[in-house]
Amino acid sequence: MYGEDKYVAMMGGLYVEMAALKTLGKWLTKSGWTSVLVQAGIATPGKADAMLPASHVTRTRYAHQVTAAALYILKASAYQSYSNSDHGESDTLDFQHWNDDQAMSHPQFKFWDTALQLALTVLEYIQSIREDNFPLYVQQ
Repeated sequence: MYGEDKYVAMMGGLYVEMAALKTLGKWLTKSGWTSVLVQAGIATPGKADAMLPASHVTRTRYAHQVTAAALYILKASAYQSYSNSDHGESDTLDFQHWNDDQAMSHPQFKFWDTALQLALTVLEYIQSIREDNFPLYVQQ
């Protein structure tokens, strides 16, 4: 009933969050992300650089929330412009197909789309831990 083969050791939620934020920071290194945070007034240059290795978890989490929201708004706006353009309604791609087409055609779009998906995955994990939502935790 009890024994070594019945237990699984795993890191706590905070340590998993820190590791995920560090991974996201490595993805964004040299992408200009820290410059954007400074220009937007979200952080000073020193604090923005400290967010890449996730030195301050709460501040880093907030920056990634803002980044994810901004990237999604920009993507939705680009799709809206595409769907309003004059190319025939029957030729209009749905959002997912348009997103896939853009990712295949434009490496920069692919990079930021991947950054958005990674950030959303990390933020969903954090939400599952904070809300004690086991089904969402398992989904991640």
